[in-house]
Amino acid sequence: MNPMAHAASSLPPRTAATAKLGRTSRAGTLFIAVLLVVVLEGALRKWVSSSLTLPLVLLRDLLAIYTVWYAIRTGALNFRRLPAQILLVWSGVLILWGFVQLIINQFSPAILVIGLRFWLLYFWFGYAAAVSMTIEDYRRSLWVMLALLILMMPLVALQQSSPPSAFINTQIDTDVRDIFVVVAGVVRPTGTFSFTLGFTTFLAMAVSAIFCYRQLSRRTGRARLMFVLAFIALLVGSILSGSRAAVLFYVGLLGVSLLGSLWFSRGVGKVYATMGVIITVSLMAGAAMLFSGALVATQERFENASQTEDLGERIVAMLAGEPETYSQITWLGAGLGKGSNLASYFESGERSFMLAETESARILLEGGVIGVLFIFLKLAVIVVGMWAAWRAAVRIRSSAPLLVWLTLAIALLTWSTIGQLTVNAATGLLFAQALLALRYLPLAQPARSQPRPAVAPAATGWALERAT
Repeated sequence: MNPMAHAASSLPPRTAATAKLGRTSRAGTLFIAVLLVVVLEGALRKWVSSSLTLPLVLLRDLLAIYTVWYAIRTGALNFRRLPAQILLVWSGVLILWGFVQLIINQFSPAILVIGLRFWLLYFWFGYAAAVSMTIEDYRRSLWVMLALLILMMPLVALQQSSPPSAFINTQIDTDVRDIFVVVAGVVRPTGTFSFTLGFTTFLAMAVSAIFCYRQLSRRTGRARLMFVLAFIALLVGSILSGSRAAVLFYVGLLGVSLLGSLWFSRGVGKVYATMGVIITVSLMAGAAMLFSGALVATQERFENASQTEDLGERIVAMLAGEPETYSQITWLGAGLGKGSNLASYFESGERSFMLAETESARILLEGGVIGVLFIFLKLAVIVVGMWAAWRAAVRIRSSAPLLVWLTLAIALLTWSTIGQLTVNAATGLLFAQALLALRYLPLAQPARSQPRPAVAPAATGWALERAT
């Protein structure tokens, strides 16, 4: 028998009762709390005090640990299920390997603790949140993310239009010459984050969140208004970001969404989908005209970057690591955590990547043989997850599950998950959302183009577990 034969059966009685009342459960509250800390901690560090870095990271990690403990205590995280067993075995292997590295390479035990945090904690958090959150928790967490996106856009527009020396663009302990610019005089906005990477990561997460919210939300005027405002905010944010990755990612995922709406729609839904494509293209054209200055600056950055680096080589380096680091890779690895910015902060007082810039190279340099295994494990998760997402997309006639799993695939392959604090937590949040999409999107209300069943369908199980 499938250990997750029914989605509702994986919830403890108290959580199930909370879901029926339409309230946010404790797991949902914890998930939203971690999300809020991730999005807002940069603003506190940037404009209040840089000494808040470690307290805020500790707060976020404690919330994540409590989420895992709560899921275990309530029985939502069941070690008889395959994903939990894989996580448990992988954790044991990493701990054993880390101690071997510690004995042979003779580095600080604090670095090992940091490494285990980066390699394990937020994957556990993501899975624990996914198995313990209700469908109402999922809906509200998406709403909170979109609300943060909408509220952040006036700040982003102000940052982009202000000079680099403006207070809103500077940090307490940062020289104005260190502010990232698109071109001379045009700032790359950071929003509430302390660095541009955090803002572009948040934009990437928001793309799939918008369409998952649309699929999951009730067909009300408020839900439609939230979707439209969030879509416009994401469009504006991508244009103003000055990030090549953000622009390309937004256009690519939006293209998948538009093609999916045409492919999956039936009957009169084809007409609505075509109208949606026309409206979307019109919105993009209007935004391009309204923010033409930002687009010109971004285009100039594309041209300047193409003169100094080859785009194809850059993509290969992001996926496979920098070629110059291959000669430094050893079978044992330098040590889990050695390449993270938190480890460099402990050792030198500065946040920087000590081993490599790209995620793949950092994994191989830190872990050695275990790094190779980690990459194959991530590829396996992507393959199984994408297959389950495709099945869910066909079933509900929506590309939303595919969008969130495409985002997670790119995140697992290219994001600085084991190196950068904000991105590490963001990957855990995205991992939870990807699992929640498989769990709850098939339970969402059917599209208007589909006939409503006379009898409510039975609760569906976890598509990811069925795929395995």
